[in-house]
Formats: sequence, structure tokens, C-alpha cells
Amino acid sequence: MQSDVPVPVDPPGLPGAKALAHFRAGMAAIGRGSKLEAARHFHQALLLQPDYFDALFNLALALQELKQLKEACVCYEQAVRLQPGHAPTWNNLGVALKQLGQWQSAVSAHREAVRLQPVDADFQRNLANSLRAGDRTEEAIGILHQGLRLAPQSAMLWHTLGNAWREAGRPDEAEAAFRQALAVDRPLVESHWDLAFALLLQGKFEEGWNEYEWRWNRPDYPARQFEQPAWQGEALQGRRLLVHAEQGAGDTIQFARYLPLLTERGARVTLECPGPLVRLLQTLDGLDQVLARGDAFPHFDFQCPLLSLPRLFRTGPDSIPARIPYLRPSPGGPRLPMENATGPQPLRVGLAWAGNPAHENDARRSIPKVLMQTRLEGAEAVFYSLQPRGASNFGKETGTADWVVDLAHLIGDYADTAALMEQLDLVISVDTSVAHLAGALGRPVWLLLPYAPDWRWLTRRCDSPWYPTMQIFRQPSPGDWDFVLKDVRDRLGAWQVKK
Repeated sequence: MQSDVPVPVDPPGLPGAKALAHFRAGMAAIGRGSKLEAARHFHQALLLQPDYFDALFNLALALQELKQLKEACVCYEQAVRLQPGHAPTWNNLGVALKQLGQWQSAVSAHREAVRLQPVDADFQRNLANSLRAGDRTEEAIGILHQGLRLAPQSAMLWHTLGNAWREAGRPDEAEAAFRQALAVDRPLVESHWDLAFALLLQGKFEEGWNEYEWRWNRPDYPARQFEQPAWQGEALQGRRLLVHAEQGAGDTIQFARYLPLLTERGARVTLECPGPLVRLLQTLDGLDQVLARGDAFPHFDFQCPLLSLPRLFRTGPDSIPARIPYLRPSPGGPRLPMENATGPQPLRVGLAWAGNPAHENDARRSIPKVLMQTRLEGAEAVFYSLQPRGASNFGKETGTADWVVDLAHLIGDYADTAALMEQLDLVISVDTSVAHLAGALGRPVWLLLPYAPDWRWLTRRCDSPWYPTMQIFRQPSPGDWDFVLKDVRDRLGAWQVKK
């Protein structure tokens, strides 16, 4: 369910006959789901009648849905000049600006929409979302409370308040808000999904795992269809079980720890996972087979999504399987380049400063490259980039090639990364798969977290029950990487002395 809501406009007044014909054809195309055809008709209507507000508004909406956001903004800006008192136009302009990452301009547009139409819950929520995008979370919470006084039965206002409280570091308040959303709209999938994260973040694992099963009701998260039944805890002695990875590489590495527990119950386990993880996960104890996604399956009796295993094993904060290491590097992996192979060796530190840019929270979890350079350059260590190929232009972009050794040419898959990690003294990583891999290998790893962390890292802890060799460095306030990196630099100096 989208968090930002563009608003359609009512039918037009009395334009010229030809312009009206194109407008109607555009609206009919919208009804058929043909947004590109609709945009062409609205454009033709505007060529015939440039001040045709309704055609301009709907052209902007069609362009927005076609992801032509800059062009949509131009149309919305023209529309508000024609009708500055039209609140939906200001709202939609704000939505498009936020989608472009221009959250300050988005806030201004949404404020105008709310001023013109203060009782609209969607407008209030969109204003709050733009404030959240700029880390102005406290302001967003105030706006949401104001909206809820006007519309206390708006489930989505409660839902958005829950996310704002989570970002403010208050998972208990987030939990309460999600429960209010569900009291209004029990089947609201987004609130079940986010309630799961609020519960897990607080260590309330039993209910959290149960709520997490609501992910299969999300339209962007369809359950896979198999003839074989889902495993629900039945006896496994002598039975064949297919476990299929379902999310990112970090999740797969983290929850792969459960697979040896299945083999201990007598199951013959086949794991399906993304191709770059196959060689790494073949080092797990007891698996029959590790397949790349898309390979043909062998015969199996049951199947299970990987991230359902914590619920099925009734995992609590004090019963997390943490037999470390549970992954190992494959033999014959790449070797670190060493300029000075004799004599005392400096501290060898692997760095991962950024995750997948497509991740919805990547802007908060990744660290600007220049900031990494200015805060860590000159430390008494040799730094190695663990960023994969295609994401390793760190040295070129910031002039840091003289102090960061790029390893991208040695990394073909996660097994290669594991082999390189075994030769490092320490891995320093933001919240991405590199941190999970280091933890699963039992390597010393320092995890750098944003103020509002992912659920798995819990709250206020500087360690992790998932990875005993991990230390956590947390932002004291939203966006404060300076504090984190200064702490890392100081700790590196102390560790160098001990080494």
C-alpha cells in the first residue's frame, strides 16, 4: 500500500469541443489502464486550449504514474498557477517532489495543501511523510497527531504515526500506533508487517514472528506455489525438505544458521538461494544440495521459506542459534594483495560503506564516501574495500585509492568475499550483507548503524545475540555519522596498540 497518495481531479467544466474530445479520450484510456495513451490525449487537449486546467492536472497525474516525475512537476506547477487554491494539485506536486528526493520543496507543497484543505487525512499523512524523509521526525509526529484529532478513524494515519515513532527510536510507541491502526482496519497488511518489526526490535519474538507471516499478504510479496505442503513442524526423520531463500543476501546468510538444525532432526535438506551465495552456503553442515534460483528441484516432501524457520523453531532472544562460525570460506579462494609480506604487519581492515541503493532505507544506512575518507584516512591500518564489482569506485570518486585497496576485481561471489575476510583482522561495515557474512564466519566485525536500526539489531545494545563477534556502533541522533566514525577511529587506535 503506497504511503503517498496522488489525488485525481473531478471532470472538467466547459472547454472547447475538440479539447474536450481529447480529454474524454484520455480519461477513457485511463480507464483501460493505458496511461501513455492518456498522456498523449491530455497533451493534445492542452495544445488546443493551454489553460485547460483539468487536462493539465490529469496529464501531470499520468506522467507521475509513468515515473516521468520531472515532467509531472512542471505540469503541476503550471496547474497551481492556473488554480492556486486547488489543494489536490499542491498535494500531488508534493508527492512527486518527494519521489524525486526534493523533500524540502515537497514539505512546502504539502503544507499548502493542508492549509487549503486541513481536514483531509491523506494530505496530513503526505506532509508527515515528506517531513520524515528529511529526518524531521518530531515535526511529522506533531502533524500526524493533529491529523488524528480530525480523523481518529484513519488507519493509515495511525500506521504512518507508527513508522514515525519507530524512526524516533520509540518502538513501544510504534507498536501502540500499529495496534491502533489494526483496531480500525484489522486486515491492514502494512500495519501487520510493520507491527512485526516493532515487536522484533523490542525482543518480543513470539508475536513478532507470527505477525511477520503477514508478508505473504502483501501484493509485492506473493507466496510461491508448490504442490508439496509447507512444513509446519512435523517429524522430519528421513523426509526431504526444500528450503527456499526469499529476501536479500544478508537475510539469507543470517537465517542459514537454521539449516543444520533441520538436518539434526533427520531431514534431507535442499536449499535454493541466489546464485552468488551457492558456493558459500555449500559450506553449511549437513545439506544434501544447494541450488541456484531457477535450477530444477529434486524430489521433496515438504517446503519452507527460509525466514519462517525462526517462528517454527520458536526462537526467542535467549534461544537464537549462534554456533559460530556456521559458514566457512571455500578452499583456493583469492588472496589479499600484500605490499610488505615480511616483518610486522599493520592492522588489516575490510570496509563496506554502502549497501544496495535500491534498498528503501539505503540513504540512511549508507555512509557518504567523502565522510569515510575524512574520518578514517591516516589511521594506522591498511583498509581494503569489500564493496562488490560495480559499486567500488570509492577511490576514483574521492581520491582515496592511496589508502583504500580495491578488492572488487577479486570478488566474483560471496565465497570469494569470505576467503578475503579470513585474511583480515577486522571488518567494518554498514548494515549490509558484508556485516552478516563477517558475523557468520566468526570474524571480528564492527557494525555501523543509523539511529533507527533494522529490527534484528534490537535497541541500545553494543553487541548482537545473532553474531557473538560483532560490536555495534549506533548513531546518537539521526544522521550523525560523525560521532560514529570518530568512535571507530578512536577504537581502531586502541586496538592497534593491543595488536
